[in-house]
Amino acid sequence: MSKEVIRTDVLKKLVVVFILSFVMVTVISLLDSRQEINLTQPEKDFTNKEEGTVVMFTIVNDLPDGIKYLTFFKSKLLQGISIKYVIKELKLKAGAPLMNSEELNIIGRHMIAYTYKKGDKQALYFDGEKVASGNFNGGLIFPLTGFVVLEGTESAKPEKIEFYDRVLTKKELKILY
Repeated sequence: MSKEVIRTDVLKKLVVVFILSFVMVTVISLLDSRQEINLTQPEKDFTNKEEGTVVMFTIVNDLPDGIKYLTFFKSKLLQGISIKYVIKELKLKAGAPLMNSEELNIIGRHMIAYTYKKGDKQALYFDGEKVASGNFNGGLIFPLTGFVVLEGTESAKPEKIEFYDRVLTKKELKILY
């Protein structure tokens, strides 16, 4: 066999392996049937790609069985930026790259805030206290994950959401809380 025929065979096999891997990951994601409760208000979003703050006041009465995530915010302007509470881990996750808080009790009325400044920092606040921070890369587009999304329920709901075109200081967030 010529080297060109061998290369073509190897390339075909690699393409088949890639396609099979993609199909397996997709099927596993769908079978995992991760569920989230979507508490976002889709008509509200950041207006400034350079810097901003979102402040949310939420009420969570309980954490329904079978639900893995509470999604408090998902930006359309900054793709990949969301704020979620991972029930199994008891942690808030937000930003790009993703930041994780320490374990938090989300039950009750709380203020959750996220700030970002392009080329600089991002931070996540819970009841006026910084619980995570890191560099900000401007947002990422994440692949489909097979989430089953449920709309907000009486168990958890957003009470109020506000957006600012600048980074609010810890002192300003404390005043809001």
